[in-house]
Amino acid sequence: LTGVGDHIGQSHRHRQFNGDGRHAQLSGDSAISTISASHFHSTTMTHKRVFMLGATGTIGRATMRALARQSHDIVCFIRPGSDLGLMQFDNVAFRFGNVTDPQSLAEDGFCCETFDVLLSCLASRNGRAEDAWKIDYRAHIDALAAAQSVGIGQMVLLSAICVQKPQLAFQYAKLAFEKALIESGLTYSIVRPT
Repeated sequence: LTGVGDHIGQSHRHRQFNGDGRHAQLSGDSAISTISASHFHSTTMTHKRVFMLGATGTIGRATMRALARQSHDIVCFIRPGSDLGLMQFDNVAFRFGNVTDPQSLAEDGFCCETFDVLLSCLASRNGRAEDAWKIDYRAHIDALAAAQSVGIGQMVLLSAICVQKPQLAFQYAKLAFEKALIESGLTYSIVRPT
């Protein structure tokens, strides 16, 4: 699996990865070729300031720790009362607020500060239709808008491999946001782990 954090600072405009660490072909974009995950492990990354969503989940915690070990500065926007156990690093700050509230995202999260990358490991908790569209789509749309308003030029999105054959609400919500991200004009990576 290509690590979510390995996409921070990549210079490529369009990147979409499936769980096997290889590019997914995006329709209408024949310029995207298939390459192995080893390319990203050998690429030199510069120090970045990262705004992160979803840092308290399993993949989010692992991604946050990996980025912290690579000396990136990370600001994690999390729910009040979240468990911060084993998440303490000198280069990681926590801000508390409501990811489903655009005003909280802007004022409690981004705080009109400069970041290089928006990284999201955020996912709905139960996958039901209402929660999926609220988190997997709307919260991401609001975060993307807030990121653009403070000049962030890159987003790395953790999605899911199962969106390739959507059947459930959360899969359709994730696909809808992927489409919005692709059309946003930002440099992006979409990672679809298995």
